[in-house]
Formats: sequence, structure tokens, C-alpha cells
Amino acid sequence: MPDFLQFVEANLIICMIWLGLLVTLIATELNHLLAGYQSVSPQELTRMINREEANVIDVSAISEYQAGHIINARHILPSKIDPLGKELSPLKGKPIALYCKSGMSSPAVAKQLIKAGFSKVVVLKGGLSAWVSENLPVEKKK
Repeated sequence: MPDFLQFVEANLIICMIWLGLLVTLIATELNHLLAGYQSVSPQELTRMINREEANVIDVSAISEYQAGHIINARHILPSKIDPLGKELSPLKGKPIALYCKSGMSSPAVAKQLIKAGFSKVVVLKGGLSAWVSENLPVEKKK
């Protein structure tokens, strides 16, 4: 134990950085666990589309959606998401898969839907970029 304390004393800055990273990692994991939605891989999303008839929703910018999106995906801007509206309320008990270009915007929309009572919400891990990197099909709006 004295050796450990000497090490910490001699390397205080490095130990503080390590401790900060550990706390950040734990907080991130807890936040993810308590968010109420799951992150899925492109393969898992493909399975959900084929077996569970998941409703796929693209929440990226219109130009990004038109440049390429998952086949049969609906496009809804995050600012236009209305969980109680006529477009989403019929999907309340059905699986919903959200994605954006990189996977950074869709978790906020997922939290919004979970808060509104949607129970089967997933987010595509890595967004459309991950989908494309797996050579999965996309369609473009003309």
C-alpha cells in the first residue's frame, strides 16, 4: 500500500486524469443504461426490419436524407418529431428504429419518444455511416 501511495503522489496529475476518465466512462454507461432505448448494429437493425417489421425513421437533415437513406425509411426532422401526432402515435406499440448520418442526433429523439411512452425504440449505432460501411443498401431521392 505505501508503494501505491508513493506512486499516486509522484504521478498526481496522471492519476487525476485517469480518475476523471473513469468517472466519465461510468457516467456515460449509466446514462446509456438508464436511457430506455438500445443501440443496435446494422446487422441487428436488418434483423428487426425483416423479422419484426421495424419502422425505420431517418432524423438527419433533408439534404442528407435525399443523398441516401435506408430503403423505405421515413424522414422526420428532429424539430418536427411529435410523439402524439398522427404520424407517430399509431407506432406506439411497434418497434421504431431511429438513425441519423453519424448516430449523434438520433439518441435525443429516442429519449423524447421513450419519455412519451414508446417502448420499443432503438438507435442505429454509428448511424447511416455504419450502415453504408457494412455495404448495406441505400436509396436516393430523385
